[in-house]
Amino acid sequence: MPTGTICDYFAPRAFGFVRPDDGGQDVFFHRHAIAGHDEEIQAGRRVSYIVIAQPDERLRATAVHFLNNGQGG
Repeated sequence: MPTGTICDYFAPRAFGFVRPDDGGQDVFFHRHAIAGHDEEIQAGRRVSYIVIAQPDERLRATAVHFLNNGQGG
């Protein structure tokens, strides 16, 4: 399962992007893709996720889980 860091989160619109640890393009995610999405979402939090390629070739993260109790590092 890939891992990365939330690099941007736009709370009013409930979406953001994960920067993969192994490089490549940032991956879009929606708040509802985060397990236990009642936790605070913010840039710098480490996550694991599943990648889905959309028809337009953009990447989307699903089954997003916070790592290390959600803390960066």
